[in-house]
Amino acid sequence: MSKEKILVVEDENLIALEIKKRLEKDFDVVGIFSSGKEALNYLSKKDVDLIIMDIMLDDDMDGIDTAEKINERKDIPIIYLTAYSDDKTIEKAKKTMSYGYIIKPIEENKLKINVEMALNKHKLEKLKENERILKSKEFLKEKKISIKTDEEIMLINLDNLIYMEVEEGTVYFYTSNEKFWEKGTLKFWEEKLEGFGFYRCHKNFIINLNKIEKLIPGKSNSYLLKMQKYKKNIPIARDKIKEIKEIMSI
Repeated sequence: MSKEKILVVEDENLIALEIKKRLEKDFDVVGIFSSGKEALNYLSKKDVDLIIMDIMLDDDMDGIDTAEKINERKDIPIIYLTAYSDDKTIEKAKKTMSYGYIIKPIEENKLKINVEMALNKHKLEKLKENERILKSKEFLKEKKISIKTDEEIMLINLDNLIYMEVEEGTVYFYTSNEKFWEKGTLKFWEEKLEGFGFYRCHKNFIINLNKIEKLIPGKSNSYLLKMQKYKKNIPIARDKIKEIKEIMSI
């Protein structure tokens, strides 16, 4: 049986090597990186089962910023390393896919226990998600999706869904007359809604192509989308502009 793959993002080399030493008996520590940029580059080519991330990286991006970018692309549990346990830092970290916090100096038993608990929690979540996807496929036949808000399951008719926006680990659903939200990623919904007339025009937005009112020129060759029912204009990523114009026959 292959070992779970773990990536360590820590700018203090001695700490990173100590983590690897403590974990490599039970897990496959596939890489150690000192910056968020290096980690993102690695993850653009390969997958891992869990990331151990130092919150205070000595880089343009701290650990939380890096985690947010990872969340946009991948569904990977993250355990944070920190020398601080202040409420402000913890609250910011909670908005990403955090599966635990380890306070430095690291205790050996706590490290392994946190890793095992995070991996097991993520596996259980994936099982529940797969069950939900199977049920959702039945709803999609009727052009409906189900989302979980607090303890309720809401059904949204796709014909009424105008656009979706992700912000700090929460996906917001804007319908013709209401706004709903649930924890998650746009990547999940992008894959789920493929073939139903929805398009990811920006890293933070998925739009209903049938609800576009107009394309608005912006500054420096940028463009915005005006959607039905809402005053807010939706940005278009530069690499998506040509495709959007083709879709709109412009």
